[in-house]
Amino acid sequence: MNTFTTLSRFSGTLSIIRLACRAGMQILAASVFMTEMANAAQCQYTIVDEWNAGFKAEISIINTDDAALQDWQLNWSFTNGTTFNNGWNATYSCSGGNCSATPPSWHPVINSGSRYTFGFIANKSGQAADPNIIVNGDICENTVSSNADVIWQLDDATSSVQYVSMKKDHTAEIATFEDSSGGSALSSTIADDGTVIFALDLNDVSTGVELRDSRLLSLLFETELLPTAYFQAHLDINALSEMQAGDYKTDILSGELSLHGIRQTVSAEVFISKKSATALTVSTLNPVLIDAKTFDMAGGIEALRLVANLSSIGEAVPIYFRLNYIANSNTDSVPAFMPTAPDAPDNLQGEFNAATAEAQLNWQDNSDN
Repeated sequence: MNTFTTLSRFSGTLSIIRLACRAGMQILAASVFMTEMANAAQCQYTIVDEWNAGFKAEISIINTDDAALQDWQLNWSFTNGTTFNNGWNATYSCSGGNCSATPPSWHPVINSGSRYTFGFIANKSGQAADPNIIVNGDICENTVSSNADVIWQLDDATSSVQYVSMKKDHTAEIATFEDSSGGSALSSTIADDGTVIFALDLNDVSTGVELRDSRLLSLLFETELLPTAYFQAHLDINALSEMQAGDYKTDILSGELSLHGIRQTVSAEVFISKKSATALTVSTLNPVLIDAKTFDMAGGIEALRLVANLSSIGEAVPIYFRLNYIANSNTDSVPAFMPTAPDAPDNLQGEFNAATAEAQLNWQDNSDN
């Protein structure tokens, strides 16, 4: 039996410069009362993302009891030759297609009314991932699987997302997002309830200059911790269904954008065109302006300016997208998923080295970004 153990996904160490950028971090502390409990939680299994050779899944434990949960263990079995690759926020033990998960040492208790989420990457051989995996455990009242119907699936090969940044007051640079095969780094679905979710892999930013791309990843997006941007909104699915081939309309797509660990309400004026009964395009009618300050990215902008020795870099950028959807004919397709807001970090410790005039901050990351 192979045993895979993960502790925190990140234990941070920051220089005094980075401390200034994170001064607003809030740490929650709660007294914990430990009580042995059975059948006191909902256990939810969700496929977050999927590709030809694998998928990402998350399991959430929602404590619906009045007492805290501890010493839990969840078990599940993969189908179709799927195997476990790696995971986070739990201690895993897997053999073949059978897996179990127990609490990590740094998060042994799930308080009453709280949700705890852990996740993993699994390998598969071309077949669609099974969205109806049953998760078993003494604490589970029931297992909820993601089974919403996808009616429109993004054609990532023909879709695109770009933004324009300004430096030195008058020089414009265009950045796009492309995966290693040259397609789009965006995944998106429109479900039968009208829920629209976009997931953008920030690691796939492309400016045409490799050094610039690497600086964006490390200094601005900080993809080691926060690799994905999400947007969730709602469309009038009935009005969309009534559109005939050749019809078009404008709409306001208002929803929640999750970027760099911050969530803000964002609105986009979009042009929706139904090219045929099986082809739909959603594109920006006007650019969507994103202000770096509202997503705690102003420090990253300043770091980019200093390292590139520039006089200025604009903090607000216009974003453009063209999303081409095709009617979904795969009944096994799973809707895109926007994770819940990450748990606040804990175990915060800091020290100052007077000899080197450096400060060090360490914390336990409880998120699953």
